[in-house]
Amino acid sequence: MEKSWEDDDVYVVYIEEVKHKLLTDAIGRIVLMDKKFNFRKIYIDETGLGAGAVDVLREKVGSFKIEAFTFTVKSKQDIYSNLKMMMESGKLKIPDNRKLIYQLLDLRYEITSSGNMKIHHSERGHDDYCDALALGCMYFKKVEASYVPRLA
Repeated sequence: MEKSWEDDDVYVVYIEEVKHKLLTDAIGRIVLMDKKFNFRKIYIDETGLGAGAVDVLREKVGSFKIEAFTFTVKSKQDIYSNLKMMMESGKLKIPDNRKLIYQLLDLRYEITSSGNMKIHHSERGHDDYCDALALGCMYFKKVEASYVPRLA
């Protein structure tokens, strides 16, 4: 993702899909992409097996670039709140990528008994692209506010 020099628009400039999900492959791809794009920040899901990737990537690309992120109901609510604000403002420009658009359209939410919003995909759906997009948008986050749902 990158921000335009001419305006405040944020563009998704590259999407890479891999069929297999080996941790070593993911680490290697991130290192190669960092060499190509020279990222300012890399947001990594450290939930579960991702914690190992965070440690290795901090050594390989520099700890200042790596931001570890743990998915919880609250943290997911926050990153998706930011994504929603960016999309509603028209500042986020996404490519015509079928999987990304399908997954965005497939997102669901429900309010938990504690008043939090649980964001998820349909029973046979996925949200990997959406999670990656929301994490990428964290770099461009302007406010530290949590989304409060409006109940009709």
